[in-house]
Amino acid sequence: MRPNRILTLLLAASWVCLGSPSLQAETSNGSCGGKEQRLLKEAGFTSNTHSETTYSVDLDRKNLGKFRVIVACGSGLVVTFAILAKKSAIQKTPRLMEILLFANHEYDRAKILLDKDGDLAVRVDTPVRLIDATQL
Repeated sequence: MRPNRILTLLLAASWVCLGSPSLQAETSNGSCGGKEQRLLKEAGFTSNTHSETTYSVDLDRKNLGKFRVIVACGSGLVVTFAILAKKSAIQKTPRLMEILLFANHEYDRAKILLDKDGDLAVRVDTPVRLIDATQL
């Protein structure tokens, strides 16, 4: 995977995760319950339910292609993440590692990472107690 394509993927995924506050849960007591699903519907997304606090949205974007965004809540956090590229599609070059490190510095609230399977992913952890109508 070319470094410019990786940067485009990271920017777009960060926009999806950070720029879509409707994907995040809003509660006053720190538990998510069914509010994630309600917020996903209000945002116009069709979601798949995996458990009471875990949902996924399948997206198809011009620059990224098809990918799945997972939204899960527990222990006072809303975790939003997406796998952008499978390990087999990634060429781990020094330039790619440099781009990933710079991206982690650039995007304060997003984690751009290689997961335990070696896949390229973006993850955002948001404390539920900090999300209110003004922030949304």
